[in-house]
Amino acid sequence: MNARTLYLPALAALLAIALAAGCGGDGSDSISAPDREQTAEPTAGDYDLLAEDLGYAIADPEDGMINSWAPRPAPGDDPQPRTDDWWQRFESLHDTTFTHGSLTTTIDVTFFDAEGTPSEQYDAETTVRMARNLAMSGERESPHRQMTLTHRSQLHMDGISPADTVHVINETGLRNERGRMRMRDERKMHSWNAEHEWNTVDVRIHVDHEQHPYPLSGDVRHHTTMVKTVTDGRFTRTVEFEIGSTLTFNGTRYARVTLDNGRTYWIDLETGRPWHRP
Repeated sequence: MNARTLYLPALAALLAIALAAGCGGDGSDSISAPDREQTAEPTAGDYDLLAEDLGYAIADPEDGMINSWAPRPAPGDDPQPRTDDWWQRFESLHDTTFTHGSLTTTIDVTFFDAEGTPSEQYDAETTVRMARNLAMSGERESPHRQMTLTHRSQLHMDGISPADTVHVINETGLRNERGRMRMRDERKMHSWNAEHEWNTVDVRIHVDHEQHPYPLSGDVRHHTTMVKTVTDGRFTRTVEFEIGSTLTFNGTRYARVTLDNGRTYWIDLETGRPWHRP
């Protein structure tokens, strides 16, 4: 493998989107007649909870996508650059395989100069672009949730020379998930089988994260195919749906998410919480 490493523990919870509908009992998970299984159309509540998990997957301070775009050291590496120069974070990046919790992650990073020549390490004199391939698989478990997943993504980041002030990110990814989660009222069990694809298009991030903490512009296009089932042991409701969404950054704390069915939300990038805008 080429290059130096990028550790992105944050990406583990890009996978949180699969919990769409697992967070609450707001009436959207109404169930079928006694002792019968019903295949239902997705409700507004199903889409609301999908938007909620999209928001956390984008904005969670530890596991969110925004956090994952910042270069971070792998376990055991020097956690801090030698100076305050932002570009020195890239000097510590190298290929690696490591276990974070119960997930095994393999990362391959390659740097390029303006002519497209690849390099195994960052060079402040010549490097202008970085490519990263990431593969992750394993299980995540908590007292109320179990999930098995596989995840692959390819990221390209331009604008990483010391003279640059804005990184430009393009990324594609695919993950498959199977999981079960006990709902908050402890009576209902939520299970799902999902496939997620995403495409990050020209997301611009300022190198000064303190003064510009939110992406300046760009889109994340997401496509979900999901079968979810809710049961309390007597009644079962199953819903199957396939839908896309587009999240657009504008440099502020709030990003707009539009589902392909026209339903629109705003995501608070500080909290990950969405709200529906008719």
